[in-house]
Amino acid sequence: MNNDAVAIPTWIAELQGAVQRGPSDLGMIQSRILFKQAPSKINSSGVLIGKSGWFIDRDYDRDASSSDAATEVFCVSAGAALYRRAMLDQICLESGFFDRTFFMYYEDVDLGWRGRLAGWSALYEPRATVYHTYNGSSSRRGRYFVRMQCAKNRVRTVLKNGSRTYIAGSLFRMLSELVWCVTKEGPRAFAGYQAAIQDGLSQRKAVGKVVRSDRRALEKRWVGIGATEG
Repeated sequence: MNNDAVAIPTWIAELQGAVQRGPSDLGMIQSRILFKQAPSKINSSGVLIGKSGWFIDRDYDRDASSSDAATEVFCVSAGAALYRRAMLDQICLESGFFDRTFFMYYEDVDLGWRGRLAGWSALYEPRATVYHTYNGSSSRRGRYFVRMQCAKNRVRTVLKNGSRTYIAGSLFRMLSELVWCVTKEGPRAFAGYQAAIQDGLSQRKAVGKVVRSDRRALEKRWVGIGATEG
C-alpha cells in the first residue's frame, strides 16, 4: 500500500476472502482505490494497457458506484494490492520484485505484466476499499517530475515485456515523449532515456525465462480493453 493511502478496517479480510474464492492461478488482487480528496470518485480499479504503449488506471475519475462488481483485470495498481508470494518468487529478477531502476511509476505495471506472462491472473475486488491522497508523495518533486518519470519508465516497461509488434507500435509515443522531456530538461534527458533503454533491453532476456504465455496473444486479449486510446 502507498504511504499516502488509508484502508477501511475490513480491507485485509476482504482481500483474504477474494483469495479463497479465486482460481488457483490468481496472482494479484486489486483493491478499489478512491480519491481521499473526493471519496465518491475512483482513482483506480486496476490497470488498462493501450496499443501504443500507454497505461492508465481503470475507471479513473468515474463514480465509485460504477465499479461495484469483482472482475478479472490485466494487472493491478500497487497503490493498494495483494500479491501471491508464489508468483513473486517465480518472477523475481535480479532487480527485485519491483524493478528498482524504475524508482516510482509503472513499476507495478512491469511487475503485473511479468506475472501475466508467467501465466498468473489478476482480480479486482471492490469490497477491499482504500482512500488515496493523489500525488501526495510526488507533488513535492517539481512540476514535471511525474510526466518525466512515466516517460522513461514506459520505455523500460515496453522493452522488457512487450512483443516486437507492441514495441514497434509504441515507438512514436516514446519518441514524442523524449522530445517533450528534452524541451523541459535539456540534453540531460537523453541520458535518462539511454539508461531506460539499456535497463529494458538488458532485462528482456531475464523476463523471457519466466514467460509461459505468448506475448502477442496476451496483448491481443488485453490491449485496448475498457478504454479508448489516451
